[in-house]
Amino acid sequence: MNKKIGNVSLLTLILEGCALLMGALFLFMFLGRFIYVDVNAGIFGSGKLEFIGNDLAFGDYAKGGVTTTWVLALLAVIASCAACVLSFVKAPKICLVAANGLAGLLLLVAAIMVFCTVPMAEADGWQLGVGAIFAGIFGIIGALASCGASFFTFKK
Repeated sequence: MNKKIGNVSLLTLILEGCALLMGALFLFMFLGRFIYVDVNAGIFGSGKLEFIGNDLAFGDYAKGGVTTTWVLALLAVIASCAACVLSFVKAPKICLVAANGLAGLLLLVAAIMVFCTVPMAEADGWQLGVGAIFAGIFGIIGALASCGASFFTFKK
């Protein structure tokens, strides 16, 4: 795994790619169900009320915290792209370490915030949807990969 590709090792490049992929999947999960509630209205019947992440971020029911989470994830993807580009150009090593570290930090904060979607939506009795859960998991994995890439770059 010590093979050099560009200015970094193959392991670092794989971790950067993993972080970029996880950040992109994080954004993709906003198309899924974020919060939902089973409506039990007694004589009027029952049903399920659910919101997808894009509705909570940009739609009629937009919540500021969910929009902030989406923006942080987008900035993390941009920082991951910058780290991938910096791996192949002549730049100081500290720039690559900073780009990977910034991407990891942004993904971690966004992952923590996405698990707080229900409190941000101020919804009693509502549950976290599958889109938010997977977005948080992908964010944590991406943060670990990006910070690992930063560590292995700094270690050399």
